[in-house]
Parts: sequence; structure tokens; C-alpha cells
Amino acid sequence: MLMKYLLIAFLICPLLAPAQSLQSGLSAPLWGKMKHATKIDAEYKDIRISYIHAFRSGTDKLGDMTKQNFVGLFFTPDVDLQEVIAEPIIGVMNKKYPNNNGRFIHFGINIRRQLDNNISVFYEHISNGYFGKTNIGLDTIGIRINIR
Repeated sequence: MLMKYLLIAFLICPLLAPAQSLQSGLSAPLWGKMKHATKIDAEYKDIRISYIHAFRSGTDKLGDMTKQNFVGLFFTPDVDLQEVIAEPIIGVMNKKYPNNNGRFIHFGINIRRQLDNNISVFYEHISNGYFGKTNIGLDTIGIRINIR
């Protein structure tokens, strides 16, 4: 099932934007608390389109169920730190994340390490920064592929 979603996302993402890179990752509840989710991104320059799918709905501390599918548009300028690249992230989701107690606007950071010219591994955190009634952030770990 996961491979089906990943394959569909990688086929659709280049149609959404003239992508320079694609990245995909699975949730790893570290700083954020969202479990059982995947995130697929297509990026052109400093603009990223993201699709997030939560495989299981959970509840926040207020008892509201998390939603399952989100689309986000983020501004992600690169900060090159020699062998590691950091991207501050700010953007909006198509609906309040993770539920009606969350927010449309989100902040985060993407830290990646190049393995070669076209492939890198990354860790990313996105959340509303405690500006919502609830803040179930999303941490993802995955692979980024530069296609241009």
C-alpha cells in the first residue's frame, strides 16, 4: 500500500511544478508527534509543493481526530553549511493541520546531507509553532533526489 502511494506521488509531482528536486519521507515521531504518515514533495527553486498522507487517524489532547490528507505550499530558502544544507520553512496548508484545532500556517526546518551530486538524506520538522490549540508536528526522514 505504501509503495502504491509513493509511486503515484512521484509520477504526479513533476506535473504540479517544473520540479528541480523530489523528496519523500516517512514519519518518525521525534520532535513532532504525528505517527504513521508519509510526505512527498516537489520543489522548484525555493518553492515546495507537499502532499502529506496520514495512514491512521489519531486524536489530539482535546479529543479531535486528525485529518488524513493535506497539501501544502512552502517557501524553503537554502542555507549551505558546507556538507550539510539547512532550509527554514514557512508555508500554508490547504486545511488546518492536523485538525480544526490546528492552523493553516506552518513553520519548520529541513536538514539534509548530500550523499552525491543528486541524492541526499534529510530530516524535516513542520508544525504550527504552538500557535494553534493543538500542535502535532510532523517529523519526516527520507531521501531527496535532484532531477535538474
